[in-house]
Amino acid sequence: MAAFGLAPTAHADFDDFMADLLDPTAWGTLFDPGYWDGPDPASTLDLASLFAGDDLPGAAVDTEFADWFQNDFYLPLHAAMQDWIDSPSGGQLSDFINPLFAFGGSCGLICNGVDGTETDVDGGNGGWIFGDGGTGWSSTEDGVAGGAGGAGGWLGNGGAGGDGGAGADGGAGGAGNWIGNGGAGGNGGTGLDGLHAGDGGNGGAGGRSGMLFSTNGDGGNGGNGGASVGDGGTGGAGGNGGASGRAPGIYAIGTAGGNGGNGGNGGSADGVGSTGGAGGDGGMSSQSGYWLTRDAGAGGNGGNGGAATGADSIAGNGGNGGRGGFSAGLGNIDGGTGGNGGNGGAAIGDGSTAGNGGVGGQGGAGSASGGGRDGGVGGTGGNGGSAQGVGSTAGNGGDGGIGGPGSALGSGRDGGVGGNGGTGGAASGIDSTAGNGGNGGSGGLGSALGNSRDGGAGGNGGGGGEASGAGSVAGAGGNGGAGGMTSPLTGGRNGGDGGIGGNGGDGTDGGAASHGGAGGIGGGAGLGATGHGGNGGAGGNGGVSDGGVGGTGGRGGEGNSTAGSMHAGGGGGGGGGAGTAGQGGDGGNGGNGGIGAASPNGSDGLGGTGGTGGTGGSADGGVGGVGGNGGNGGSNPLGAPGGSGGNGGNGGQVGPEGNGAGGDGGNGGWNSQHPGGNGGNGGADGTPGTPGVDGASAPNPVG
Repeated sequence: MAAFGLAPTAHADFDDFMADLLDPTAWGTLFDPGYWDGPDPASTLDLASLFAGDDLPGAAVDTEFADWFQNDFYLPLHAAMQDWIDSPSGGQLSDFINPLFAFGGSCGLICNGVDGTETDVDGGNGGWIFGDGGTGWSSTEDGVAGGAGGAGGWLGNGGAGGDGGAGADGGAGGAGNWIGNGGAGGNGGTGLDGLHAGDGGNGGAGGRSGMLFSTNGDGGNGGNGGASVGDGGTGGAGGNGGASGRAPGIYAIGTAGGNGGNGGNGGSADGVGSTGGAGGDGGMSSQSGYWLTRDAGAGGNGGNGGAATGADSIAGNGGNGGRGGFSAGLGNIDGGTGGNGGNGGAAIGDGSTAGNGGVGGQGGAGSASGGGRDGGVGGTGGNGGSAQGVGSTAGNGGDGGIGGPGSALGSGRDGGVGGNGGTGGAASGIDSTAGNGGNGGSGGLGSALGNSRDGGAGGNGGGGGEASGAGSVAGAGGNGGAGGMTSPLTGGRNGGDGGIGGNGGDGTDGGAASHGGAGGIGGGAGLGATGHGGNGGAGGNGGVSDGGVGGTGGRGGEGNSTAGSMHAGGGGGGGGGAGTAGQGGDGGNGGNGGIGAASPNGSDGLGGTGGTGGTGGSADGGVGGVGGNGGNGGSNPLGAPGGSGGNGGNGGQVGPEGNGAGGDGGNGGWNSQHPGGNGGNGGADGTPGTPGVDGASAPNPVG
């Protein structure tokens, strides 16, 4: 075999390769100028072929090549090296040569670092040429943190951090060196139980990756909080998840992101006036690399809040989700997904209060500088905790996370979709109150400064919680998130659509239903764009009541536009009112159309169409709901036609002698030749709505 031939090898050949590696005469051959005059291409690594996409399928000079290098080159080589270290021949040779190079914190030339112990908690570093870092000691003592993982050698992975003892933090993962993956952070320890229970430990940070085609380490998970039993007690808070490792510098090539650790769950509490522990926050994912970047990591999920049992008890809130990872430089990847918010803890007992859901994490940018693809999706908000008992209060759903930008500075593609809001908690008991749904997260920008495609859609609002019991009140639906803009300053395509409002909660057994959430506002199209402004989201439907008043539908979101866009977005439709055996809920009003504007290229932008009003709820023998009014058409201050008005919603269907009035039609936009919208039809025996007024015609103020 030629000195340091890098062709795939059989096991016997690998022993020869290792012998060459440790033979001083092989090093002399390597640095002999004549060696490089005509090496055998069958026994050496042909870098030119690796970077030629036609010659090596799936390994063009982009993320596909980086994936190939990690999965098909480094990992098999790493496995073969580990087999050699564990083999009899490898053991004999390494026992002889390694002591000569055991200095500077390294175990030798080719060796794995020793694992940490109770007396020396951190893992040892790998060999100078090859070897993995040792694993940090996992603590067996209360309150004592886990040891850090050792660093890998020139080729080799960082060691995993050790787990923390009770209530203590996990150790950090070891770093890769030149080529090697960062070690995972250790998990935090569980808090001790007690009347005032201990908090869980935080997860350790993941180790940074090596410089070339490596992967950052995942953050460790936070420990759960301890449980409490007794009046006035407190459950322990969950530990926070550890952050992932990050790329080592601006020269890092082909590196992938690690995931943030999950937050620990809050500890429960059982007793009068007791308090459950809050869930820990999810860890953030960091930058995945600078050049030929591979996948970005996801943010960690928030931990759930601790439950509480007993009169006047308070449950813990859910932890927030961690931010998704991003590429710091060039890479054809999507931003990482934000972590989900944790659920709020449930509460049982008269006068008790449940926990709110955590907020979803923000999606990561496709790139912090340029060349990104889509922004990461925002995390989902956690659900509010349920409540049982007279006068109890359920938790609200957490808001969804904001979608990440396609690129923060340079060119991107689409902004990330905003996360959905969490569902409000249900309430059961006389005079109890259910939780409201969380709002949807806003859609991300296509790019903050450079060119992009579309803004991200807003997330949907969460549904309101159901209420059961005399005098109880259901939760309102959350509002839809606003759509993202393409790019504020440069070209783009369409603004993102607003999210749909959440449905209002139902009322049963004498509970009052609630209204739906409003639709989100559509995103703008940017100054240099030639597409459409985003459409407003539809309003959520009102909740159903079994004898009271049905919930009102949510208002549709307004369309949007920006100077330069060809067409403004239309308004969202109003949500429908709920049916009931008593009085039907009113339909929601349609959203107004966006305002048009003349673009720099001389084209006139049309005003957006108003949204249709929602249908009123039906009532069996009572009064049907009034149909929602249609939204007004968007006007255009620069002389182009305004949009049409939306149609009014139909009135709810009713029984004999009932009445369900139709909604009024929306007015046409100013300077419009388009008509106003039609009035809605009345329900059975109901009153028709009034048609909208045609838009007023006016001279073009710009000539």
